Amino acid sequence: MYHVCVLAKSIFRRGYVLGSVDASGCVDVTKPMPHKVFVAHLREALVNIGLSREMAGVYSAHSMRAGGATAAAVHGLHRE
Repeated sequence: MYHVCVLAKSIFRRGYVLGSVDASGCVDVTKPMPHKVFVAHLREALVNIGLSREMAGVYSAHSMRAGGATAAAVHGLHRE
């Protein structure tokens, strides 16, 4: 996820990396993706790669925060 966010930031160059996505699939980088929507996308992605809905249900946005912090530390990024 960390690498996807870094790539997205380099492509969009402004606004939120995880912008709001409307019903037609258009991304609005001036508004952040709502927490509930992010978690729903995360869980659906996990199901798509083979996890059961039950297993995917244990993942939340905090899972990404912890994983992102670990990835940042591994790549030498500072806490600031």
